[in-house]
Amino acid sequence: MNTSTSLFKRIHARVRAGAESGAADYPLDIAELELPVKVKVSVKIVKILNIDTSANTFLCDYILTCKWEDNSFLAVVDGTVQKSDVQMSRHFVPEYDVANLVEVNQSTNPEFEYYRRKDSNTCRVAMKQRITGVFYEHFELASFPFDLQSLSVKVRARQDINTVQFTLASQTKYPSVFSGTRFTLPEWDYLCPPGTPFVKTENVGVTTGNKQPHSMFIFNQPVSRKIGYYICNVVPLYFLIVSFGLVAFGNDPSDLANRLNALIALLLTSTAFKYIYKESLPRVHYLTRLDYYMYWEHLFIVVQGFFHAWAKIALEAGWRSLEEIRDFEIICCAGMAALWVFLHLVLVNWAKGHRALLDLDADTLEETLKAIEDKDRENERRRKRGLFALCWKGKKKSSGGVTDSGRTFSTSSVIDNVIEDYELGALFEMEDYGDFGDLSERLVGVEDVEEKDVKVAVELIK
Repeated sequence: MNTSTSLFKRIHARVRAGAESGAADYPLDIAELELPVKVKVSVKIVKILNIDTSANTFLCDYILTCKWEDNSFLAVVDGTVQKSDVQMSRHFVPEYDVANLVEVNQSTNPEFEYYRRKDSNTCRVAMKQRITGVFYEHFELASFPFDLQSLSVKVRARQDINTVQFTLASQTKYPSVFSGTRFTLPEWDYLCPPGTPFVKTENVGVTTGNKQPHSMFIFNQPVSRKIGYYICNVVPLYFLIVSFGLVAFGNDPSDLANRLNALIALLLTSTAFKYIYKESLPRVHYLTRLDYYMYWEHLFIVVQGFFHAWAKIALEAGWRSLEEIRDFEIICCAGMAALWVFLHLVLVNWAKGHRALLDLDADTLEETLKAIEDKDRENERRRKRGLFALCWKGKKKSSGGVTDSGRTFSTSSVIDNVIEDYELGALFEMEDYGDFGDLSERLVGVEDVEEKDVKVAVELIK
């Protein structure tokens, strides 16, 4: 017999035994529920109070609603039993965790409602609970400041899918909706066109032995960063820094000291300014679009410095006359200015595409979100593959394998199975659910992989 099924039956047996031994006056007959119990889940996000990209968290106030059928409460609906006489501890109530909830600031006790389904003799129970808390969300910042983020609330059933299965609630009585548009954030725009909300259910976890996956409900609220601050404060300053660096061509080619002094001052200024905005971002191990822009700006200044040094050497060595150097400087200065303006036109085009997200309909936005999510997942997987391989290669090599604490095992047997067969990106996503133990059991038994090798591999991944 399945473990979760027998546990569920023992719960009901204990309830019935309690009713027979001193609680026989309980007015409701506890009905047997068919397993798995179908629980319809919906989330109403009341407001999003803060998004902290440096900590990968956001503060959210939401209402969770779970609905399931239980004919035990027909007497309550008919009015023959008072609602105050109901003891929910005697009945089935789905247990759940909010997988990405970091800290609970405020929470209400669950409230229960009972109603009869239309044209049916079945009773439905609705459990509502309001929670305000801090949620974890992995922010992919490769496109910063033109990034699009998806804030998610992940509700996971504690019982496995043989006992409880989450399904999407209808958009009538308790719809999944975001109603906090009036609570605006200074740095973010809400992407919430009319239409179907971005909700889904999936099974998480790995089937190993008696362990079964758990059902999870996910509500995603997309937000896009307001780029006004960076377009109006960051980009113009860097544009002027590089543009003003071209003024150094006005000095005499032999006056290398003054030319380089001006460029060094501009380079130090731009470098210091970079760390001001970086304080609001996590220390990610990859470059963002704004990083690329700033490194291009640094490169322009450095190229100017090398050209000024070449001009002085060419003049003193007699390779070129002063007139030839002046003519070449005009061409070089014009070319660099044209290239610098072209890069800003590309930047403006990115900004237009980013702002166009606000006007997309629900279907187009959902396709766009999925494409961005797939691309971000592949980028993150590629980065982690590189980091994992780098950590692995850092181990002491011995006899063509990897040695760890005196143990030698095949590099290919573990790396190939962990990275290729089991998709390293997916393994990292398991960290939210604490399934590294399941991961170890899943990898044990793979050909040429021993349990001790798997433990080292998992530790490197973590």
